[in-house]
Amino acid sequence: MKGIKPGLGLGSSAATASATAVALSKLFNVDLSVEDMVLLASKGEIVSAGTSHLDNVSAALLGGFTVTCFDSNGDVKVFHISPPNDLRVVIAIPHVDIRPMKTSYARNIIPKHVELSKLILNTSRIAGIIIGILKGDPDLLSSFICDEVIEPARSKIYTYYPYVRSALNKLGIKGVMICGAGPSIAAVPPRSISIDNVVEAMKSGFRSLGLNADVYVAKPADGCRIIN
Repeated sequence: MKGIKPGLGLGSSAATASATAVALSKLFNVDLSVEDMVLLASKGEIVSAGTSHLDNVSAALLGGFTVTCFDSNGDVKVFHISPPNDLRVVIAIPHVDIRPMKTSYARNIIPKHVELSKLILNTSRIAGIIIGILKGDPDLLSSFICDEVIEPARSKIYTYYPYVRSALNKLGIKGVMICGAGPSIAAVPPRSISIDNVVEAMKSGFRSLGLNADVYVAKPADGCRIIN
């Protein structure tokens, strides 16, 4: 049971596509590589989300932290990294109307051309996030969460985001992001900050705008598995 509501930017369609691929491979006794399984599951994403999200389905399939990339031959490669055991992610799901075809719209407003300086910053921060995970350091990981390309575009859709992010920044949390195509927001707080304070800061940020939000504390989990 996936337990993920659709349309919130939390990878519901990827979870469904991945679980279906795992179930069918088990049912028909088909032994596929991780890469083939990811490619197969991504086809299901095309039906539900309109495009193939290899990164989403790899995370749903394997759990934890995954890196999906293409080598110099154009072949997809999937890598799994175990995240820090004490990593916690606070997720806020605001009570807002969700626009039709939200994912497609959120994808279409992403800039088609990116300034070199922003590309360099984003690439270096991706490396920093991976180093934080490999070192098992949630604080280091959190310090590199800052997007110069996609988030500025999508924050225009979710006008509440800058206010909630500001409330979290004042608490000392820099690792704040829009989840996928939204509308959910996630924060990766440093270990020194109380989770209860993070939850309250998120709720108060939304309340200041007259909005309510459901806030959850999540932790790394395993991917798809067969339940007998």
